[in-house]
Amino acid sequence: MGLRSVAGVTTAVIAGVIGVKKPLTKWDDKDPATNKGLPNNGIDYETISTAKPHQATKPRDLNEQTLWNRITNDASAGRPLPGLNNDPRFKSADGFQKMEAVHTTPSGETITIHYQYNSNSGRAYDMKYTTPQRTPPVLQPGPSLE
Repeated sequence: MGLRSVAGVTTAVIAGVIGVKKPLTKWDDKDPATNKGLPNNGIDYETISTAKPHQATKPRDLNEQTLWNRITNDASAGRPLPGLNNDPRFKSADGFQKMEAVHTTPSGETITIHYQYNSNSGRAYDMKYTTPQRTPPVLQPGPSLE
């Protein structure tokens, strides 16, 4: 049986046929990629959410997923929001900066995400959509075929 770790998940493969995944704890020393650059203060930054009830913390459609992927792939690409980093858990001394990323859909609507960027880890935390859910796009304009 072989063990390997990929993106914070330990995978055990028995004879290359059966795969079993077991998530590591966020502060596990065996997963340095999760801890890299973050203060060892006992705060699990992966689980913090400051989203208000009307804000979403996960993508709700493909357009939101596009922006989500852009942030998770390059968290530094957002625009800093100076003066808005008021949460004491996300200290600027620890490398945190409140950021904003905006995506314009083909129809001209904008989608905005606010998040905490950590310059030490290069990752985004506390991601939330600040724009309300848009109405679903009309798949077929006009009357349906008869």
